[in-house]
Amino acid sequence: MNKTDIAKAFILKHKHITENRKLAKLMLSKYPMLFKDFDAARYYINYCTGKIGKSANKRTITFAERLQELRAEIQINTHKHSDKTPHNIVEDKALIISDLHIPYVDIETLDMALEYGYNNGVECVIINGDLLDFGTISRFLSKPNEMRVIEQTHEAINILTYIQKALDCKVVFHAGNHDIRIEHYLMRQAPEFWGIDGNRLHEILKLKALNIDYVQEYRYMQFGNLNIAHGHHIVKGIFAPVNPARGAFTKTNTSTLISHVHRTSEHIESDMNGKIIGCYSIGCITDIKPDYNPQVSKHNKGFAVVEKDSSGNFEVDNKKIIDNKIK
Repeated sequence: MNKTDIAKAFILKHKHITENRKLAKLMLSKYPMLFKDFDAARYYINYCTGKIGKSANKRTITFAERLQELRAEIQINTHKHSDKTPHNIVEDKALIISDLHIPYVDIETLDMALEYGYNNGVECVIINGDLLDFGTISRFLSKPNEMRVIEQTHEAINILTYIQKALDCKVVFHAGNHDIRIEHYLMRQAPEFWGIDGNRLHEILKLKALNIDYVQEYRYMQFGNLNIAHGHHIVKGIFAPVNPARGAFTKTNTSTLISHVHRTSEHIESDMNGKIIGCYSIGCITDIKPDYNPQVSKHNKGFAVVEKDSSGNFEVDNKKIIDNKIK
């Protein structure tokens, strides 16, 4: 072995030492007859780690590689984070409905939204959260005769099939805070069963078999230059804006459409350079006078149709349903 090979082997053997001067001193003490002095030993250490010479452009052993090997040797396990990248909607025109809250879904309102989407040639239906209610497994009190979880999930599969067959187009389901109650219940009540095949929301609803895209609740969607999210990660904490769309603007500072609040609203602003940001909230497709807040809910029924061009520019047709009429 020549001096370069010896230096390479020495560096790999002492991966835990990241300071070149210290490596050079140790190598000189081990091979005093091979390297005439400290500077000679340090030259080969620097050369093999890419600090000098041709290896500065074509590194033999980089510092990052040494750290990677060191982590493997010490067996450091890094936590794998959940995928929070946005789900891209490729279709150019979509109907957005949300907050059906099965079993409290208003079928007449759903039909009106589906008919409007059909007449406007939508290519996709986005169910933007809270398809289900799951009140019986929430932390709130529910009536003993409420529809049970198994019945709600069967009804959800029927509704999904109904939507899919009615418009014969792509369906995307983005989980909302009510939808994931079933997973939270399992985490609390039976944590040892967490991770077993079949007990996740998308598996229970058979979304893969139905060919429905699933977007987990902590992600959001991108429709050109418009972000779409259920909204429960945006509308939280102290939230008392002029309207929900204004609140979404102050929280995201991007063009964003949310559901969750069961209210139709819009807020448009432009900066001093003329860039326009539009934020929107849409109405619900469920009872607007729920038992938990029957008098001052401020809810309204509604939906939206969104359309984008090849540049990502978008239009939002945000509809309210008042007295069984689309406004």
